[in-house]
Amino acid sequence: MAGKTTATVDFDIDLADRKIMLAIETAEKEIAEKVYSEVKGTSKFIDRTGNLRAGIKLYKSKYARGGYIVHSSAPHSHLIEYGTADRYDLERDAFRGKVTARPFMRPVGRKYKTKFIERIAEELELIK
Repeated sequence: MAGKTTATVDFDIDLADRKIMLAIETAEKEIAEKVYSEVKGTSKFIDRTGNLRAGIKLYKSKYARGGYIVHSSAPHSHLIEYGTADRYDLERDAFRGKVTARPFMRPVGRKYKTKFIERIAEELELIK
């Protein structure tokens, strides 16, 4: 009678999960810092008062899925990013012009989206 032979494949899934999460967190932080640095140093707008540039901050997200957030707290940052239509002043019965959009955050975010995936892949290669 022939004997049976078995091979058991067993690994620590928790350890693998921790290594994968560490790889993702490492890539997230590195890319977020690059996004922050590029947004903060952009020449897409003229910052006369310094408030717009000073309002750009990098935060670690407090939510369960984690990640990082590059945020501008300057009250006029959305006007620079998205622009405005012609503005009309009812009190003076006059047009006040418009603000031409000068996106400084969205293009940088798009630029680094694919770099983030590439960076995760690099980190995962290091785990092997």
